[in-house]
Amino acid sequence: SCPPDAGGLLLAPLLLAAALSAAPAPATPALRREGDWDEQAWDEEEERRPPRLFLSVWGGDAWLAGGSGQSAPNASAEVAWAFSHVDVALAALAYRGAGETRSDWARVGLVKLIQRFPTWRGFEATFSIGLGAARTPAWTGWYQVAIGMRVPLGPFFLGGELSFEQLDILRLAAGMGVAF
Repeated sequence: SCPPDAGGLLLAPLLLAAALSAAPAPATPALRREGDWDEQAWDEEEERRPPRLFLSVWGGDAWLAGGSGQSAPNASAEVAWAFSHVDVALAALAYRGAGETRSDWARVGLVKLIQRFPTWRGFEATFSIGLGAARTPAWTGWYQVAIGMRVPLGPFFLGGELSFEQLDILRLAAGMGVAF
């Protein structure tokens, strides 16, 4: 006689084999003449080519010194070149109140790597790391780690981002952009 849970152990491999055998087989490409193949492959590649250049502007608020109660409005612009799922971007940011006085603007320049993840609802989740320099009032190294979400609307997109940055800045920003 078999122990009571042995039936489940025997049933699991059978269910796995049935599921694998029910999976659709890969489609075989149709045979084409040599000249037609090159021309059609080129046309299909051009039609499926995703946008490569992203221009975006961001604005929001940042909390200084790890939640000390001080906030700093911020604005930024970003240009990114997209590869399959990774973007390389140049970003210019400005924080009001992160400089020497509350009315000064701290200027930041970053090179960012942005990893995009498609979601089930058609959105794109993002994770980015940026390194650069800032003038606050003296030059200093700067880093940024951010997570975000983009909502594509044709060639345009809306986005939101939460980032942690140098000087214990927590930044929340909303943005919009266009993809070429």
